[in-house]
Amino acid sequence: VNYNKSNDHQNILLCAQPKSASLHMHAIIADALQITKHEIGFNYYGGHLYYPRILAAKYLNCDTISHCHAEPTPATVDIVNTLNLKVLVLTRNLADTLISRLEMLERDKYCSEMCSASAIQHFLTASDEQKRDIIIDLFAAPYLNFYTGWKSFAALNPSKVLFISYEEMKSDTQQLLKTVAAWCGKPFSCSSEFSKESDQKPLNFNKGIIGRGKMLFSNEQKVKILNLAATFELNDEKYIGLSL
Repeated sequence: VNYNKSNDHQNILLCAQPKSASLHMHAIIADALQITKHEIGFNYYGGHLYYPRILAAKYLNCDTISHCHAEPTPATVDIVNTLNLKVLVLTRNLADTLISRLEMLERDKYCSEMCSASAIQHFLTASDEQKRDIIIDLFAAPYLNFYTGWKSFAALNPSKVLFISYEEMKSDTQQLLKTVAAWCGKPFSCSSEFSKESDQKPLNFNKGIIGRGKMLFSNEQKVKILNLAATFELNDEKYIGLSL
């Protein structure tokens, strides 16, 4: 498909680690920078990158920001380069994220990584220790792949990528938004109330305490996560959120 490459509009792809308050960040960045919040999942609100919908952003006569959870696979990188997207990568402390995913699975009784009803039932009836082991097995490697993959892409394309974090948002939302605005070359509007909650729905904002993962994982589980991180050649305690 040929698209109009002659316009001066910016199209930002917010690639967010799941359970990093990505829907909240999507909404407040669009509001603060006065740009269009564009949905690119197949079902509009999904975290997947559905090419026809991200392509549609090129035909809108405005700047856009779109939300997904995509890793930098060859297909994703092709889309980013072909459509000349700027990539905003949102991350969160891995240990806290894993605990948040555990609570989400307990609440929703479903995740795409565990579609079998009997597997879900096994998880729900397991002990707390067993649940944490299962969550590590399901999610730790994909999150490490997401983080290290985008870090690698950013090293090769520094002008295309900005990393931001859940922790920065919790600490000082306005300062984080000013950083994003400067990266985009956009004026920053401080007229909105950047609260920890939002009236915009549907949102799934996590209210977890920073540092919970470090408190809740056993030493054996911490070793397991750190060994996985070593597989990805990652030694970033700030991101992993753990040390022995």
